[in-house]
Amino acid sequence: MIRINVAGARRWALATLLATALAAAPFAKASAHASLLSSAPANGSHLPSSPGELRLLFSEPLVSSLSHVMLGLINGRQMPIAISGDPHEVRAIIAQMPRLADGAYQATWHVISADGHPVSGTIVFTVGSVDSIPPIATVAHSDGQMVMSDKEPMLAGAALVPAILRGLALSALLSLCGMLGFLAYGSASSKVQVRICGWLSAIATGLLLVHLTVWLIHVSPQNKLDASILQAALSREVGLNELMRLLFTALSAWAILLARQLRLAFALALAAVIAGGAIGHSAAIDPFIAIPMKSLHLVGVAFWLGGLLLLATADVTEANIERSAATVSSVALISIIVVGITGIVQAFLFLPAWRDLFGSAYGVTLIGKAGGLAALAAFGAYHRFKVLPGINATLTLRKSVRREIALMIAVVMLGGFLAYVPTPHIQ
Repeated sequence: MIRINVAGARRWALATLLATALAAAPFAKASAHASLLSSAPANGSHLPSSPGELRLLFSEPLVSSLSHVMLGLINGRQMPIAISGDPHEVRAIIAQMPRLADGAYQATWHVISADGHPVSGTIVFTVGSVDSIPPIATVAHSDGQMVMSDKEPMLAGAALVPAILRGLALSALLSLCGMLGFLAYGSASSKVQVRICGWLSAIATGLLLVHLTVWLIHVSPQNKLDASILQAALSREVGLNELMRLLFTALSAWAILLARQLRLAFALALAAVIAGGAIGHSAAIDPFIAIPMKSLHLVGVAFWLGGLLLLATADVTEANIERSAATVSSVALISIIVVGITGIVQAFLFLPAWRDLFGSAYGVTLIGKAGGLAALAAFGAYHRFKVLPGINATLTLRKSVRREIALMIAVVMLGGFLAYVPTPHIQ
């Protein structure tokens, strides 16, 4: 069984969390969600004749190779038009328009936001003697294919497949990082625990690879993967961060399975978790604050979950159960505080108003996650003050810890889903 000095454990956890905040800071760059600032023709405009080009200006730089515009009569057949980046403005795309007959038209655009999520929208205008603009159907089609990126399963505005994969991958990675932290700096570790870390590293690497592949398909305008999409997506900061997280996790697997270096494996897994702080909403909304906060949030969850896994898998005896549980409890207490504070800060950043907490899908999902974390904190208090002083503490603790692990993984899965739910900033 691992024995770590309680005071030393506190210092170790605090030092690691501080290092996480400092390491996450370089990821922070000022940007915002890719929202349409202006268009020519303007949305709702009435033009006397066919325009020569379509120009869309967004709130952040775009990759033109990942952008996509469909044009056609409103509720009629939509056709893709060739686009290019504006040589004078990195935030704009330009499309040469074919000659348009009199009628009401819609142009549906698809770009990639700084948080790595597809953002789509539509502008409408008329050409010639048409006086009114008819209402637009919910989905535009071209040869039976949806123009918008929601042809995949969706829930609350989130794409379910990549969201589930993200949650699973994050569960494995955080479990790996947290458990390695205890094993790497403990006085002893069992072969079973090291083997579990090896399996977690392999599973996390595989899931992150599948998630990256699905994400690349998800951001593709045609929802298919090819060389151009790979080059364009992975040349952007969000794609590079996804790739970096995968690389660090794969190297951590190598350090466990081949090099047999637990401390190196922990450092690499920690780097993968920190890289995850620059992926998602934090990369687009107040990133100077949000990215360090998210990285600290993830590391806090990792220590919390890793400590639970340690207790669930260790060869616990009555002689050392209290000491070991107290050590894990001390680290978990720090983690609970860090997770709570960073979670509140992120809620303030991502929710423009308090009413959005109950009036948006993101806010309601966030309430569910907060409720799960509160239940986990109650579990910890129950273990420390009710289970440990009682009779048959070892058996009762292990059963209760397994239930807490299941709840923790469910909360992490909810967090993975939350990363794909649009915030009220872009709804």
